[in-house]
Amino acid sequence: INQLIEKNNILQNEHDMMKKTYEMKLSDHSLILDHDSLQQENDLFRNAIDQWSNRYEELKAKLEQMTKLLTEKDALIVELKTNVKNSKNQSDKNQLIELDERFINMSNENINLKTQIETVEYLNKQLNERLEQIQSKSNHEQEVYLIRKFIKDDYR
Repeated sequence: INQLIEKNNILQNEHDMMKKTYEMKLSDHSLILDHDSLQQENDLFRNAIDQWSNRYEELKAKLEQMTKLLTEKDALIVELKTNVKNSKNQSDKNQLIELDERFINMSNENINLKTQIETVEYLNKQLNERLEQIQSKSNHEQEVYLIRKFIKDDYR
């Protein structure tokens, strides 16, 4: 009877160990699925950041172009104002008015571009913060996975 009890205890211990191993495998599988999901989300955020960065560069180039045009326009306005003072030519006055209107329009466009760039920079910042959070979470889960794997390997 003692041998049977002893044998039963051994079998019970083996059963408990097998159960723990099975539970760890299920947990590891869940972590792998979570890691894959986070990796996909991470890839989506990277793509979004790339798209926003490209848009930012486009807007920045357009802003530089507009700034150059505004500088040229300012020089032309100064020249036209000088011409208007020297000659009361109505066409010169009309050109000055037209240039002033263009200047106002370009200034408004410049303000709009700056606003768009600030928006893109803000969104890039938010996306980068979210990406860092996801990477941190992914790194943490990977560490947990490696620790569990190490513990599982030690039980073998």
